[in-house]
Amino acid sequence: MDKLFSKVYGSLAGLVIGDVMGMPSEFMVPEQIKEQFGYIDTFRDPLVDHIHPDLKRGQITDDSEQSIYLIEQYSKDKIITVENTAKALQNWAKETDAFNKSYIGPSTAKALRNIEQGQNPRETGFGGFTCGSAMRVAPVGLIHPGDFEGALRGAIDSSLPTHGTDVAISAAAAIACGVSAAMKNEATVTSVISGALEGARQGAKHGKPAIAASIEGRTKLALELVLNTKDISEAGQLLYDYIGCGMDANEVVPVVLALFYVAKGDPMKLIRAGANIGGDTDTIAALGGALGGALQGINHIDTELLKEAERINNLDINELANKLVGMIGMVKSSSQSE
Repeated sequence: MDKLFSKVYGSLAGLVIGDVMGMPSEFMVPEQIKEQFGYIDTFRDPLVDHIHPDLKRGQITDDSEQSIYLIEQYSKDKIITVENTAKALQNWAKETDAFNKSYIGPSTAKALRNIEQGQNPRETGFGGFTCGSAMRVAPVGLIHPGDFEGALRGAIDSSLPTHGTDVAISAAAAIACGVSAAMKNEATVTSVISGALEGARQGAKHGKPAIAASIEGRTKLALELVLNTKDISEAGQLLYDYIGCGMDANEVVPVVLALFYVAKGDPMKLIRAGANIGGDTDTIAALGGALGGALQGINHIDTELLKEAERINNLDINELANKLVGMIGMVKSSSQSE
């Protein structure tokens, strides 16, 4: 199998599996997860009184859905813009009846309603501090393998409609540039984290200034916290206690990158750690899976879980990966990164 395709396929598969495995425990604290599930290492049904009463075992959430809609829109238009990102998200909300489901994020919901009312999508995201643009940005990094500037520009454009603050754009840029770095043949855990940190640094120069701790600073702190941990469970508890695992961009992305370091980029370790960490588990697991899959490829993904996720959600990730590979070098970004 071609290495580039394996990385794209592995990243998309990791994203979907992580989303599905993390869904039942989303916004539960670690103690609740242990009490109700023990240790999550496969797909589970959410509890009857969970925040996702409309979802069943194996179903994806907005993390995967929005990513797929963006791939389809960017493939059609051969460009990443603020406007076609907004269009893709509007189509997603309409076609999936997102406003009547449990998982649309607060920043995205508010922004899409304002866009629907005619407001400028370059300004509708100025209230977005959460991780909603980071959670859907992995495809932007995949479209730009080893192309830091392209990934950065794409992250800016794809973030602005719903998450237009500097901290949210910085988070999206960290993930996009980290994935882009992971796509290189010679990529290592260190080079991926370096790419993500530089993405965070450059991304923070864009958007509306927010009163929030920086993605770069929080990530460096998170990495220091886990430096001498004995295993990923200990690392996860430290990150939950000291960085936080809520939906804010400056919690989720630093936690994902620190777990990536501890797991040495292993996508399935990252997915299971994310599903059990507590807080925004589906996004932490999905982004961990996407980064790890991009680094290590499809051979490090649990194919049985992938088949199950595809069957339940009527997806063909192999076909989607082929489409995305065809977009490389063909899809540009309209944004300027200076």
